[in-house]
Amino acid sequence: MDTLFDSIHSFPPWIIALTLFAGTFILEDAAILSAAALSSGQHIHPALAFFAVMFGICSSDLGLYWMGQRAERKQLFKRVRNSRHMQTVEKWINRHAFLTVCGVRFMPGFRLPCYLMCGWLSVSARAFASAIFIASAVWTSTVFISLLWLEAQFADSWEHSRWALVLIMMGALYLLQTVLKKKVGSVHGENE
Repeated sequence: MDTLFDSIHSFPPWIIALTLFAGTFILEDAAILSAAALSSGQHIHPALAFFAVMFGICSSDLGLYWMGQRAERKQLFKRVRNSRHMQTVEKWINRHAFLTVCGVRFMPGFRLPCYLMCGWLSVSARAFASAIFIASAVWTSTVFISLLWLEAQFADSWEHSRWALVLIMMGALYLLQTVLKKKVGSVHGENE
């Protein structure tokens, strides 16, 4: 399988970085794992790969926030937002914005609605941006460094197993996020 990726050396690093950046808009975890695998294979400098995925993740999250802000201008959304229930939600999310935004970074299926709602409910842009930066840095660093650590542990067989390990880590990340999502759902169900 690595022979398919040997041609990557012919691409300039900025094209690989741009591809990793764009990949975060499609599937963030796969982009992070690909960045780590490509940097461990010396196709791109690790710092450039890391910052390409970090910038992509933060950009896409800020884009969701911005889309939520734009929805607030629509008459239908204004009526819903002015309801008593939504005002309660708005107060809660503004009080807990930082922890909410950081928390949903680690759970699949929550980011899109949460980040759109943060924009829609006018959560402080500064609080939102700092939360996504910190949460993204923690998540991206953890995944990126984990794969580089695995590479160091299996250096002898790494050339033949790099992409298999990427697939295994993607599966492990998916399982971890699924377990976290179920835990949050069960805690939420108990609190109702």
